[in-house]
Amino acid sequence: MFTALKMDASRDEDLTSEYLMTHVHQLTFGPFAENTYIVSDDEWECTYIDPGMYDSLENARFFEYVNAQNLKPIQLVSPMLI
Repeated sequence: MFTALKMDASRDEDLTSEYLMTHVHQLTFGPFAENTYIVSDDEWECTYIDPGMYDSLENARFFEYVNAQNLKPIQLVSPMLI
């Protein structure tokens, strides 16, 4: 999903590949400095990993960052959901 390989296998001698870059964004929230990660690709589709906002101000800061970066969330990964 985030590191994709596209190959043209129509001819064995003429394989081409294109890689998407993976970007990792780190935000820190709460009194215990909990790290929240956002992993995105070149198309700015992203996954939130362990978002840990402590209050409504941090929640607003998180979404301001996401909107400023034009990120498009497609997945949430949280230890509480596993």
